[in-house]
Amino acid sequence: MKEQGFEFTGTNDVVFKKIFTNPVSVASMMSALLGQTILPTEITMSPTEIRQGVDLKTSRLDVRFKMLESQNDVDMEMQEERPNYDIRQRMLYYMGQMITESEPRGRSYLEKKIYCIWFLNFRLFADERCIHEFAFQDREEILGEVKVITIEFTKKGKCDKIGVKKWIEILEGEKIEEVDEGMKEAMEKMEEINTDEELKEILRIRKKTEEEQQINYNAAYANGEEAGLQEGLEQGLEQGLKQGNLNRQNEIIRNMKKNHFTMKEMMLATGLTEEEIEKIKEE
Repeated sequence: MKEQGFEFTGTNDVVFKKIFTNPVSVASMMSALLGQTILPTEITMSPTEIRQGVDLKTSRLDVRFKMLESQNDVDMEMQEERPNYDIRQRMLYYMGQMITESEPRGRSYLEKKIYCIWFLNFRLFADERCIHEFAFQDREEILGEVKVITIEFTKKGKCDKIGVKKWIEILEGEKIEEVDEGMKEAMEKMEEINTDEELKEILRIRKKTEEEQQINYNAAYANGEEAGLQEGLEQGLEQGLKQGNLNRQNEIIRNMKKNHFTMKEMMLATGLTEEEIEKIKEE
């Protein structure tokens, strides 16, 4: 086992998504996590957008798929640590989005079986367990079957599931021996990504934008705190985020257009929709 010196590993959410668009890798991860054999043919990849209704905001998940035999609807998320970011609230929000997602007429929410799996590149819980599993149940069975699983990379040394530990090491960019086909294809995909100079430049731009957003947020928060008023915080946040982040984002999009990046690549780098990008390009 050794570090491969990758600039971008599976702890980056974009790389994570690219690795797990492959049902073979998804089946390998789920087999390791659940302790049972899941075949690639039992995995059906699903759209990652969740829409609650007409004219309502769309949420975008990292990786989503359905396990055909159990009919579990699964969301897998990669999350790096961010200051001023409540990961617990985000977990509950995504879980709620999947539970309440619009259903075809005649289908009950009780029929839903949901897994929300969070890969965390930081310590969340005070104990030393690498994997935590929470089941949300109700005596009246209002929720159906809903589970949240967290996997903390910083505790991989305490991970009692060998397959999961191997996956953590792979996602961190380590090259390991004695892997199954899904793990092998994941390592090959990461190597492919790290030889794609155009994609790496997009990821660098995205990373820089996120860092600047955090700086602007911190500055806005400090300004609001110094004023000692909630109004000051809200104004600081609005000015910092709108003036700093949006200007930078617009600049990135124009530069990417000038350098002939595709619409898909611009959406990937900025997180914006096609309509939002077209509007900026027209300004």
